[in-house]
Amino acid sequence: MKLVVQVLQKHRLLALVGMRLVKITGKHPENIHPKHLLKTVPWYIEHINTKDKVLDYGCGNGQHTLKIAMRCKYIIGFDLDEKTLGLARKEARRKAIKNVKFLKHDGEKKLPFTSETFDCVVFIDVLEHLYKRNQALLEINRVLKKSGRLIITVPNVATSWKNLQKKYGLFYYTDPDHKIEFTKGQIESLLKKKSFEIQSIELGMWDTPLAGFIDMVGGISLSLYKNLREIRRNYPKNNPEEADGFNIVAVKK
Repeated sequence: MKLVVQVLQKHRLLALVGMRLVKITGKHPENIHPKHLLKTVPWYIEHINTKDKVLDYGCGNGQHTLKIAMRCKYIIGFDLDEKTLGLARKEARRKAIKNVKFLKHDGEKKLPFTSETFDCVVFIDVLEHLYKRNQALLEINRVLKKSGRLIITVPNVATSWKNLQKKYGLFYYTDPDHKIEFTKGQIESLLKKKSFEIQSIELGMWDTPLAGFIDMVGGISLSLYKNLREIRRNYPKNNPEEADGFNIVAVKK
């Protein structure tokens, strides 16, 4: 059984194949995740206001940043990886989006912004990659205006798939670079300690070992991929313990 689990673990690498197929099949000029090509409104958009000044903490290739830019007054995204920042800037030029700025900065260090600068900080799939998580949350609190919003996603550590991998002594986090993953109670407690009041928590998608295969399908057929993602999205509604993460909106106290 352990061998079967190890084989299933390899499926996560198929997500990288899906990204390459996106470019090979002409769906996008760059290797990006097929989820960014779906004509759906991301969950976080409804929490962005047109007058917001937004910070995207750890923006990667800027796909979330550019979607938010279409909604807010302006947005600054930063990342440490110059290559992904290059992709972000290139995409902004391609789409002629002007109210966005990308800069290089290390998320493990203090933020280069004055206090109470932003109405909203977007912190998507980043906290789990950091060692200095307490500092990051304190810095986010500092640069947020009074009653400013934190939009954050973190992975769920307690799904059946992860518990099965853990049972056989295997690495069970979603990503090899993750330093930590959370239960719902743990992330709620952490945000409370850092002076955030949670407004809402939504469940992520089904944590299935076939997620990488589904992402690979996205590089071939977006319509089929959309249907498979809908299955993943709906499954946790009746099985909340199987959600791959938590989508949280919190407010600075």
